[in-house]
Amino acid sequence: MGKTTLAVEIIRQRIMRSVTRCFAVCPTWYEQPALKPLRMIKGAFPRKRVFTNPDESSFEKIYTMLMKEKRNGLRIPTLLIVDDCAAEKSMNMRNHGVFGRLAISSPHLNLSIFTVVQKMT
Repeated sequence: MGKTTLAVEIIRQRIMRSVTRCFAVCPTWYEQPALKPLRMIKGAFPRKRVFTNPDESSFEKIYTMLMKEKRNGLRIPTLLIVDDCAAEKSMNMRNHGVFGRLAISSPHLNLSIFTVVQKMT
């Protein structure tokens, strides 16, 4: 079983029942066969919440939305799946990038993050 297949199974069996909204940041979201079970969940990953360009602006849109909701007293249980992005600059900025801020803030934003990578360097 591959990394993405394992993540998809965990998400489907354990996580989906506890989240209300999902985001995906993955350049191969629409092509990767292993992600098809997630794509098939009706309404879970609408196109407006799928980012196939894993740059800082993609993570910024998610972070801004979640922070605005937090300021308004909303804590919507949210899933973010990030796959095939290890080589992207936005994933390798440590705590200086938006992805780092999302990871650090995730407990306060009611955000669960699944990051599937071959190697983080």
